[in-house]
Amino acid sequence: MLGLSLLISVQAGAQNGSPARHSGSLPNLNERFTGGKDQLRLYLGETTTYPAEAVVRGRMGLSIAAVTVTPNGRVAAITIVNSLGDPIDNEVTRVLRGTDGRWRKMQPNYDTETFYIQLRFQLAHHPFYSPDISGPNIMAPLSITASGAPETSTHHILSDGKLAHRMQVAMEASDYALALNLLDEAIRRNPYNLDAYPMRITCSRHLYQRSQAMKDVRKLKRFMNQEPLASFASDKDTQSSTR
Repeated sequence: MLGLSLLISVQAGAQNGSPARHSGSLPNLNERFTGGKDQLRLYLGETTTYPAEAVVRGRMGLSIAAVTVTPNGRVAAITIVNSLGDPIDNEVTRVLRGTDGRWRKMQPNYDTETFYIQLRFQLAHHPFYSPDISGPNIMAPLSITASGAPETSTHHILSDGKLAHRMQVAMEASDYALALNLLDEAIRRNPYNLDAYPMRITCSRHLYQRSQAMKDVRKLKRFMNQEPLASFASDKDTQSSTR
C-alpha cells in the first residue's frame, strides 16, 4: 500500500505540473526553478551588473542570498546572508526579485522552501579564493566580473596572502580596530573561512561589540553542526519581499 501511495503521489505531481516531494526532504533547486539550475545561472549572468560604486570602492567577495519561495511559485522573501555592502546587496536583491513567477508550483500542502544563491563579485586581475560550495538547494557560485576598473580604485586591494599576513600582524600588535576591518574583508571574500571567525570574535570583544561577537559565536556552532548557510540566515534581516 505504501508503494502504491507513493506512486499515486508522484503521478499526481506530474499531472498538475508540480514537483512531488516527501515532507522534510531537502528542497531541490533544479526542480523548482523553471528550466533548472542552468537556466537560473543563465538568467543571473545576463541580468546582474557589477555596481559602479562597488567597483570604485574596490569591493569584491562572495555574495550569498537566500530566496524563499512559496508553494505557488512566488518569491516570498529575499535575504542577504553574506553582505558585500549596499550597492552589491541591492543589485543582488533586484535581480533575484526578477525571478518571481519563474519558480514551479508545488502541491498546496507543501511549505515554503529556501534556496541559496551565490554570486562571486570579482574585479579583474584581483583573484581571491572562496570554495565552490553547492547542493540540492544551493547554487554553486557564479562569477560576476568587472573589467577595466580604474587603477586608482584597485591599487589598495590586497591579495589573499597579504591580507592574511596583515591580519596576523594586527592581531599580534593588539590593533583590534585594524584587524577587525581586515577580517571583515576576509570574510566577505570567503565566508566559509572558519579561522577568521574566532579572530573576529576576539576583536569584537576587545572593542565592546558584544552583538557582533555573539553572532559569530552562533555561526561557528552551526558550522560545526554542518549547517553553514543556516548560520548566516539566522542572523540577517529580510531585505525585500514579493508576494
